[in-house]
Amino acid sequence: MTGLLLGIGLGLTGLAWLVYYLNRLVPPRLRPLVLLSIPTMLLLTVQWVSIRPNRLIALILAFFVTLLLYQFSRLSRAYWLQRYPATTLSYYLSDNAHRLARIMLLIGFVLYSLSWAGYSVNTLIAGLGLGGIAIALAAKDTLATLFGSVIIAIDRPFYRGDYILVDAIEGTVEDIGLRSTQMRTPLDAIITVPNSLIATTAIENRGKRRYRRVRFTLVFSHETSLETLSAFIASVKTIIHDSPVIREQATHTAFSEFLAHGLGVYISYFLKVDTLDDELKYKEDINYKIMVMAQRMKLEFAKPLL
Repeated sequence: MTGLLLGIGLGLTGLAWLVYYLNRLVPPRLRPLVLLSIPTMLLLTVQWVSIRPNRLIALILAFFVTLLLYQFSRLSRAYWLQRYPATTLSYYLSDNAHRLARIMLLIGFVLYSLSWAGYSVNTLIAGLGLGGIAIALAAKDTLATLFGSVIIAIDRPFYRGDYILVDAIEGTVEDIGLRSTQMRTPLDAIITVPNSLIATTAIENRGKRRYRRVRFTLVFSHETSLETLSAFIASVKTIIHDSPVIREQATHTAFSEFLAHGLGVYISYFLKVDTLDDELKYKEDINYKIMVMAQRMKLEFAKPLL
């Protein structure tokens, strides 16, 4: 009788935990189905307790141990990730090691449940060994993805927060997992890219740029005098030089070419900024000053030929 009451108590407690987690995971419109499943699961619990109470108690205890270790792994992951910056190899290894540990926990509980239900786990493992070739062929892409994850972990071509371009896909790295890397595009969409693709594709890491290049050509009408054009070029050089974020060794402003519709003035410089917002801010500031100078000198921009 004591075993029966203990089994029912453990079963109800486990059922409450299960319903709690399912209620958090499933969409709101499916939550009534979770609540309706409680009577059925309770009847099955009572039935199994009356038939084989010891085995049911063992299964419930195994469930609680797995749940405890799973929660411990989540807490441990949060603790260790706080100790390492998101851009370090230790952060990446700790994150994925805890993910792998949780996967192994779930696999272990599933194998124990199969054994508890009467299935021969040894036979199942032996059958998997006999079908290893077929599984290997079927899991070829998965293995390639895992090897890609290892290559990313060793080479570290990018970190979380970097803005990268991979196979015509660009965005900010949100997460680096065992199977894939998640990127947030400029349209605020999340794209999941397999690590196998990243490992075999050229990666342009724009987040590691020390400087951001700006270059363009202004075209003025053929009626522009030499003195006015020379004075404008000198003023532009001063504007660029006075900016606090300019790389001094690589600025160019010159009367570069004769075009069919006007006179071309080539302007090129590098900004020492880290973010796109700062790049746009200083580009806009320089452009405004150049435009004011052109208007002050009454320079007329050439109209393109149609």
